[in-house]
Amino acid sequence: MNLRENQITMGELLDHPAARRLLLRELPILAHHPMIAMGREMSLERAIALGAGWLPRHRVESILEQLRRL
Repeated sequence: MNLRENQITMGELLDHPAARRLLLRELPILAHHPMIAMGREMSLERAIALGAGWLPRHRVESILEQLRRL
């Protein structure tokens, strides 16, 4: 999947069935988080920056690599 240098939106990722499954498997909090609906226009880059405090960098890199392989 082309992440467009992490400028793809979270909405685009969540609308892609395989990417959605991957994200929900790796980050189950996304399934019920109230901010998800409001964050659909957020870039992946911004989401990564916001999650930097609670998700280890190696885990972020693993998820990004899996997304790229879709």
